[in-house]
Amino acid sequence: MAFSKSLQKGQIPVGCELCDGRNKIEYKCLDCGVLMCSKCKDKVHSRFKSASEHKVKRIQELGQYEEVDTFNFSGNMDVQHNKIELKVSKQFTTKLSNVHHIERCPDGTLWMYDCISEKIQHIKFDSGNIQIVLAMDIDIFGMVVMNACNNLLIVYVAGDKTALGIINSTTGQITDSNYDLKPNISLPECVHMTNDHRVIVGVGGEGTKTAVIVMSQDGRHLATYEQDSKKEPLFTCPRVITSTKNGNISVVDEQDSDVYRVMVLGKEGDIKQVYNGHPTINKEEKLFLPNDMITTPADNIVIPDLLTSTLHILNCEGKFIGYYNLYDIRIIYPSSLALSTEGHMYIGCSNKQDSPATLKGKLYELEYSGF
Repeated sequence: MAFSKSLQKGQIPVGCELCDGRNKIEYKCLDCGVLMCSKCKDKVHSRFKSASEHKVKRIQELGQYEEVDTFNFSGNMDVQHNKIELKVSKQFTTKLSNVHHIERCPDGTLWMYDCISEKIQHIKFDSGNIQIVLAMDIDIFGMVVMNACNNLLIVYVAGDKTALGIINSTTGQITDSNYDLKPNISLPECVHMTNDHRVIVGVGGEGTKTAVIVMSQDGRHLATYEQDSKKEPLFTCPRVITSTKNGNISVVDEQDSDVYRVMVLGKEGDIKQVYNGHPTINKEEKLFLPNDMITTPADNIVIPDLLTSTLHILNCEGKFIGYYNLYDIRIIYPSSLALSTEGHMYIGCSNKQDSPATLKGKLYELEYSGF
């Protein structure tokens, strides 16, 4: 739908796509289609691969915004004319105070982790109740299920550094993985496995280089994304990674304490999009705090926002397409996501820092559609 000077009720004009609506659109890149403000044209778009060869036009030259799209919302639940629907199908009270990470195994069991108490549990469901199969005390930064045996590839604290290891789901024994980060001297911060079993590791650490490293299933290094086209660091500290079917890699990057962004990289490591939260949702004290991120079978990226209890939804190119307020279904402090069976997902929740130890984290299974 084209932008008009007199907006119809229910339409929200797209602001700058690189700072997510915070500033007025002044330019459009005719090569990559990005709509942007003057500041982002100079500071963000200029870092895109081959940006010096792109043709950028002022909006006025395109004919009074006729090329600018709008998102048409019904409340906050319309995504590209697909209505977002979520419904709680099951609710569980876990044995953890917080559910900061979830990984679903092929047999339907779950791994859950609380990073405050540093406890991990492998659980199964029995007659609507949670049954703990394995429990361990361990300091973990990231985790991903490896295979049909339910073994878990983890980024964990080993001595005075972080390392990549494997938890045996039967014995709980931790062994070394074959994913060697050398010659990169940085330490692992997060880990992700693609649908074709490539392993992607975010590395960093104080005083070290930050990068995202892609490895084959047998540990061969396939690619390292470290610098942009101007030889500047791409990341400050990678915290969460997901990937889409078109080969893009999305990274939650912690720029400073409580300052986060989602960066979407193309196959060659070029910056395709940067998402800093939504200006309608993340304003004043409502900071954008993405603790997790998943990709749905429809190839959309879903990001839980802790303080606002919102799910942000981006397409596979990293462009904002909608959001859902979880307060509407009585879910607060969403911290983690995992896909379940077709059309279902899990949301794990946290509690406030000063909550009593007897208050346990909630786990929800939801039916979803529209994204």
